[in-house]
Amino acid sequence: MAPQQSSSLSLVILLVIFAGCVLAQHPRVPIAPCSGAPMTGKLLEVRVSNCNNNFPCILQKGTQVTVEFDYIPSAATNRITTGATARLGGIPLPFVGTNNQPACPRIVAKQSRQAVGCTTKAGEVYTYSNTFPILQIYPVTSVTVQWELIDSNRQKITCFTIPARIV
Repeated sequence: MAPQQSSSLSLVILLVIFAGCVLAQHPRVPIAPCSGAPMTGKLLEVRVSNCNNNFPCILQKGTQVTVEFDYIPSAATNRITTGATARLGGIPLPFVGTNNQPACPRIVAKQSRQAVGCTTKAGEVYTYSNTFPILQIYPVTSVTVQWELIDSNRQKITCFTIPARIV
């Protein structure tokens, strides 16, 4: 094999290994849309740390979990909050320190990875990422995690649910 071909092949192998490591840390997960009011934006992909496509996702007390997703808003907005709850028997229990908090510091333009603050534009792709603790006070139980972004008009930009188990 010529030196240039060997170098190119080595680069391709390194890129594949790197991509595999990134996906292993935050694998894509299948999601279900929330019931109720329709979303005003389009949800593209959801990634959750330590949820290796084995459902329900295991949320270990005393650890941290990262939820990351890509979305496209259908309208510009300058205020976005997070809705993050664990539904237990139909009752929404908020994730402490995450639910009803400003989402703006956690939003970047997908392509450039640049922070956008709260100024998002219709039709552009953004990535939201949040790392939060699974507190020791949470009960050991099966839950449905519901995650949403809410605009300044209290409309759901995105909303999805994931089956999980707190252990």
